Amino acid sequence: KCSIYSRVWCAYEAFLACSHSKVIFTASAPVPKLTRNVLAVLTAESISALACFVWSLQFEVMSWGTYDHAAIDVIRRVVSVGAFALMFVSVSIEPSLAAHLLAGAASVFSGVFLGLQIHLTVVMCVQNGFFGNYTSLRVLDTMMGLALCIAALLSEVDVLFGSAHVREAEQLRNGYTGKLQDAQSSKPEDKEKIQAEVSASGLEKDVDDAIQVLLDAGMSTPTLR
Repeated sequence: KCSIYSRVWCAYEAFLACSHSKVIFTASAPVPKLTRNVLAVLTAESISALACFVWSLQFEVMSWGTYDHAAIDVIRRVVSVGAFALMFVSVSIEPSLAAHLLAGAASVFSGVFLGLQIHLTVVMCVQNGFFGNYTSLRVLDTMMGLALCIAALLSEVDVLFGSAHVREAEQLRNGYTGKLQDAQSSKPEDKEKIQAEVSASGLEKDVDDAIQVLLDAGMSTPTLR
């Protein structure tokens, strides 16, 4: 397999798009393993949330009267910071197995946070009802826990799309020298005519730059170019 831009007619299409200030996109296949990984993250978050909710509830029942919600609050805050940190790193580094592992760990941390937060919210509602005594703040924290789980899921999706883009860019670079003039054709006369037109236009370097932007970003627009 070789890059489409190592063929002169495909390179000529890029030249026409560039000369008319058109937006160029790369054709992308469906992201592999997307559904599987999304379900895996949702499962990890659900299991983590349920396990922590049951654990904290059982711990409170066993230590009734001496249970300290402040300790759970501290754990909850530490876990939330850890989840944010893991997500930030996973989307900041190059898409790789390490990025997937970090996104997976973030999903577990997010589930732990949500489970602990649901427990604190349930206790507050039972004791004080749905209004008053900061119950609304606990409900808001629970919604933030759900948002954290969604963010962890999106970080895994981002890693998957990043990995797909890296593969596509590698395929597009295969056999492409970075210069339009090196493109090949099965008919030498086609190559001569196209290269003559491109050279006469004075846009040869602009087209090379546009294709490079396309390889780096997955799209090439007049603004990006």
